[in-house]
Amino acid sequence: MRSVDELFCVVVREQDDEARWGAIRELHALGTREVFDRATRLCRSDDVAERIAGADIVGQLNTWSDDALQLLASMLGDAEPLVVEAVVHALGQRQDARTIEALARVAAHDASNVRWAVATALEDLIADERAERVLLMLMRDGDTSVRDRATFAVGSLSDHDTPRIRAALAERLHDADRCVANEAALGLARRRDARAIPYIATAVESADGEIDEAIDEITSPDMLPELLKARDSFGNRQGLGTLISRCRERQ
Repeated sequence: MRSVDELFCVVVREQDDEARWGAIRELHALGTREVFDRATRLCRSDDVAERIAGADIVGQLNTWSDDALQLLASMLGDAEPLVVEAVVHALGQRQDARTIEALARVAAHDASNVRWAVATALEDLIADERAERVLLMLMRDGDTSVRDRATFAVGSLSDHDTPRIRAALAERLHDADRCVANEAALGLARRRDARAIPYIATAVESADGEIDEAIDEITSPDMLPELLKARDSFGNRQGLGTLISRCRERQ
């Protein structure tokens, strides 16, 4: 078994991510006050790599939750975006509603990697209206990767369903990025929202498997009435007949 000194040295200096997180898991298993106090000192270091290491370790410790939350929240104003990103991920590990307000304050951070991290950190807290608001805001972010991550979090990782969520997903059907639009279509299809039908019908013949999951959701047997309504409204457009046929095969 490696000593605490050795483990901390690996976390701070090791470039290999797998080795680094292996050491963090060992520190998590120890979970002693010594580990927490040493990680706290790293969080307050003048060195960027040490602050990142401290945040990564504290985020994985289950003990001293109140102290950990207070420490991590105090680091969100760090001048280095990589540190803030690490802190956001650490707060996300807590899955604690008390982190939402702090995370909301950095949801408009200048660095896209920080905003992406916020979308990840809040995905398990979306049932809280405050988290939902932040995620819906990030679905409109100027950075494609942030929009994609937020849309994935809202549409696919959660079954939480509100009119605001459905409206936000419907808006993203028109996103300039196809991956974002595909995520939105899947989110709507999972919620049995007929607004996904025209998009999926158009994409079904040429999507090369990219929307197979959305197709599977929208052709659920209970969606046949909505598919037939869509045919009445839009005509037998390309792809719609395919969806109806697949749906009938599953009856």
